Amino acid sequence: MALADGKPTTLKERIEAIDESKKSFTRSFFDGDLGKQYKVFIFTMELNEKDDGSGLLKCIVEFELVNENVQPPYSYLEFFHKCAKDVDDYLISA
Repeated sequence: MALADGKPTTLKERIEAIDESKKSFTRSFFDGDLGKQYKVFIFTMELNEKDDGSGLLKCIVEFELVNENVQPPYSYLEFFHKCAKDVDDYLISA
């Protein structure tokens, strides 16, 4: 379950790839409420380390709308922000 516009949204997810050398992972989301709006919905996070020991987390969202009446997934930004925060918290505690 994810939150879109503060409301619970049902979906399923699958881990598509984990690349330790690139420090990235890719997940696809499908079915449920999300599947009614998007044919394809893929979320990738990649950590790019800097020379000073800090890092930049790059998030990539790939999606295909079911039809032209569906809005881009702006309402899922809160969910993506939470995912990025969870990764940040994990990395800080490691």
